[in-house]
Amino acid sequence: MQRENKIKKLAGKRLLTVNCKLQAVKIFKTATTTFRRLLTLNHPLSIINLTGMCLTHISSTGAKRRKLSGAENLTTLLSLPTLFNSKNPNAMSVAALNLWGKTVEFVIQKVREIVLKVTAASSDFPSPVPSLSDITTQVDTLESSFEAAVGGGKTLKAQVRTEYKKMMLKMSLLTAYIQNTSGGDATLIRSTGLDVVETAPIGILPAPSNVRTAYGKHPGEIIVRWNGVKKRRSYTVQMNENDPNDEADWQDMDDGDTGKRRMIVEGLTPGKVYWFRVFTLSSVGYSGPSDVTGHRAA
Repeated sequence: MQRENKIKKLAGKRLLTVNCKLQAVKIFKTATTTFRRLLTLNHPLSIINLTGMCLTHISSTGAKRRKLSGAENLTTLLSLPTLFNSKNPNAMSVAALNLWGKTVEFVIQKVREIVLKVTAASSDFPSPVPSLSDITTQVDTLESSFEAAVGGGKTLKAQVRTEYKKMMLKMSLLTAYIQNTSGGDATLIRSTGLDVVETAPIGILPAPSNVRTAYGKHPGEIIVRWNGVKKRRSYTVQMNENDPNDEADWQDMDDGDTGKRRMIVEGLTPGKVYWFRVFTLSSVGYSGPSDVTGHRAA
């Protein structure tokens, strides 16, 4: 009872009818904060509508949405589509790789399992990207480098880290393919060996947007820029000097990891066209690839 009274008091203070012309920005920010607090407390949220020039709070536990003339749902304006319902009946299942931070042995075993299951589900996933043969080659390379590094020096262990990163990038691409091809069907996703969540996993970030290129200041240079992604650890840039539609032609760059929003690529053949894409690295793994951009080297 005390908890519910506290919630009602909070809602009563924050969600009052106001003049939108004068208070719109302030109320939007206040409402967003209040929504999130109520959601954290798992409270059945009231409905808020923007009607005419005023924000109106309709307070009633379990109240249904009311269609008001000229009304626009504030949830849409604030891009908070799930806050009014603790369970979203239209939620789409999301494929989750859940390999980041796991041991190399675990990753090798899990990747081989996923390859077998995607092969068995070829009728539902006919054209995996990357190809399953490409992924098998990479997991074989990772396993070989891992075995060679047992009791080895820093150079061999560094090679394992490089192959591990390549493996994670390829699996991130395969996860994106499975997500898109399955249409968010949980049964199809599970048939591949991937995990399923009902919303995007916390920590999975989008790929950088607005990836663009420009001539460098010196011959053989291209400058790659992109919009930043909040809470990222770093970015990884890949380059393709042949066919951008051929996954096998995409290569990791030796200095392709950066925390900045741009990279100067040097040592290119002047006059040749190169293609680039960028991944976001978060606390739980890589995003899918960004849009591809191409440019002729200076």
